[in-house]
Amino acid sequence: VCYNQINVSLNPNNCQVDVTPSFLLALPPQTDTAFTINIVPQSGEDLGSTIPAEYVGQTLTANITDNCSGLFCSTLISLIDVLPPTLNIPPDTTISCTSTWEPETMGFAEGFDCTDVEVEYTDQFIEDDCGDPIAYVERTWTATDLSGNETTATQTISIARGTQQQMLFPQDVTYE
Repeated sequence: VCYNQINVSLNPNNCQVDVTPSFLLALPPQTDTAFTINIVPQSGEDLGSTIPAEYVGQTLTANITDNCSGLFCSTLISLIDVLPPTLNIPPDTTISCTSTWEPETMGFAEGFDCTDVEVEYTDQFIEDDCGDPIAYVERTWTATDLSGNETTATQTISIARGTQQQMLFPQDVTYE
């Protein structure tokens, strides 16, 4: 007897799920080798017993056949991704007050997951008029995978107080 429907979580180590008879059958089998599993997505191709990450969020049909009797049953499998992506952010740093803190200069974060990842950031500018550094940019990076799982991390960019050598003066102007 097969379960009617199950949710199966993606394995983050190899970005797939290897479906075994114990996933599908209501009573644990004595041996997994007595059965053949064929997983079929809505597109119709036979995946065998392995579901790759590209099927996250989809419902697939798993057919399990007893190799001796030929009897079979079917289970609907919903492949889910419950783990957040990993996020690598640029290191914290201190820059000159005349430098730019844009990601094109400071570096971009990278998100990694079994499915596509979108990486975004927000900046919060914090001034400290009397301090050194005189300001900070707290850049919060967020990586979101296709299932909506998120990871955040904060990069701190300190803006050092300028020196006299860094001061920029306007050109002399003569008025008549």
